[in-house]
Amino acid sequence: MTEQEFPSEKKIFNAAKAFHDSMEMLINAISESRNTQKRTPPETVCLMTNYCLAAELFLKALLTKEGKTPHGHDLLALFNDLSAEAQERLKTHTVTYEANIGGEIKPFDIAQVMKQHKDGFKIYRYFYEPKNSAATPKSINAIRTACLSLCAVSRRIIFP
Repeated sequence: MTEQEFPSEKKIFNAAKAFHDSMEMLINAISESRNTQKRTPPETVCLMTNYCLAAELFLKALLTKEGKTPHGHDLLALFNDLSAEAQERLKTHTVTYEANIGGEIKPFDIAQVMKQHKDGFKIYRYFYEPKNSAATPKSINAIRTACLSLCAVSRRIIFP
């Protein structure tokens, strides 16, 4: 694909939003049917793979809006390729998340989450390989919250 053929930021955003929204529907269905802390491995893999893909696409939409042609799945590299202004908007977006099952609330650091899940899409889509570890409720919550921030901020930038 040449740079001229690269999809628009709006198309990329809409794809990211579709992955994100489908995971929100799944997590709500899981929550209604049973305790969310007792997810099955297939549900966990589905959540992590698709939240990481949604985060990747939100970042790529922002980079495309900035006139760049993003490549790869590394969330931290994509985040670091954003302009300082876009990074700052994401960092200062007022979001907190439940840091652990005990309910401790901590400030949300999107750069740290991008670092922790930098290869999330590659790791979780091949969950059956021995080197890959299972996701925890804390890690799912962190990437979910990152997607909520990425969605909100990228929507404001792409659709002003």
